[in-house]
Amino acid sequence: MEMMTVGVSIASQKTLYWLMHGVIGNSSELIHKFEERCREDLRINKKILLQVNPEVIEVPRSIEEVPGIFGWFKLGAKANLDKVRIRAVDGKVFGGPGYVRMNMALPKEIVQEVVERLNSL
Repeated sequence: MEMMTVGVSIASQKTLYWLMHGVIGNSSELIHKFEERCREDLRINKKILLQVNPEVIEVPRSIEEVPGIFGWFKLGAKANLDKVRIRAVDGKVFGGPGYVRMNMALPKEIVQEVVERLNSL
């Protein structure tokens, strides 16, 4: 499951369950609005990530069509995540050395800051 882009932690699943059942309840209209908002926010974040210099991290041009909230990105020649204080899961723990796994389901302001830090390398 960890090699896929759709794996979600137990804490995230419990939070979503609480949100869907405790706040939204059985309102199909509210559920639909929530799902649409999530899809749109993720689409925006993927578009923001396309601004990363490919010499730092290679973001696939087809990223908007890739399902899931996690991105698998190849490290470029200028990649130095420690220098710009960005933490990502090293792909070698999943059998993909030279790649990182990054969560794209974050507030867009944070994704924009990540892109700015990466592009400062």
